[in-house]
Amino acid sequence: PLKNHRGQTVGVVQVLNKNTGEDFTSQDEEMVDVLSTQAAVAIDNSRLMLSLIQNNRQLLKTKEQLERTLRDQQLLLELERATARAESLAALARAALSLVTPACAARGAALQLAEEETGDLVQFVFDPSRPDDLQRLGVKTGEGLLSAVMADGGRMDLKTVAGDARRSERVEGRYTFAVTSVLALPLEGDGEVLGALGLFSKEGREFFTDEDAAMLQLVGANVSTAVRLYRASAQRERSERLTTMGRLLSQVIH
Repeated sequence: PLKNHRGQTVGVVQVLNKNTGEDFTSQDEEMVDVLSTQAAVAIDNSRLMLSLIQNNRQLLKTKEQLERTLRDQQLLLELERATARAESLAALARAALSLVTPACAARGAALQLAEEETGDLVQFVFDPSRPDDLQRLGVKTGEGLLSAVMADGGRMDLKTVAGDARRSERVEGRYTFAVTSVLALPLEGDGEVLGALGLFSKEGREFFTDEDAAMLQLVGANVSTAVRLYRASAQRERSERLTTMGRLLSQVIH
């Protein structure tokens, strides 16, 4: 039998039919015993090495997951701080897009929203190579990739945009960066779609990953909440101003 360092049997060595036709001698038995011991040690070491490799891989995977979680938490904290300071939807869009674009190694990103009062669509486009220049585009209903996401209500993950009929020259064609791949999702409101958030053209590879999709989902949820809070705050301010004006007019009349 082959015994490991714990004395457990890990295998058996069997030698059959000596070539000379004679019986095996004590010397033969000693030789087999020596070779069996060496084989057991080699097998045991091999298994220990495989176990170490597997454990190291698991530790590396756990380390990467922890680092990714910390990155996500840090990004969301920065996003929350930036959106809380935003004094306009454009500032809010810039804050969100400037954070998610480098986090997912995209060449650009866009946030499309439906105006609260008119329902008109407006799109804010961020190009990291021009961080101070946030594009603002008026978009018609059903026009462009993000409009398609809003209409469909589901995630869009295109490895290539070439030949896709949903791409619009009047929208994506006006971006300051080339659009090759797309990862986009709708922004959910109170029973309605507020808009859509999209990443464009993955740096260094052809398509976005599941990790990018998870990150975009987190950012999208926070942006949706920030937009609703901003609009609610703006509505309260308008209401307070109207109330104040009404009181002043009432005082003047009387």
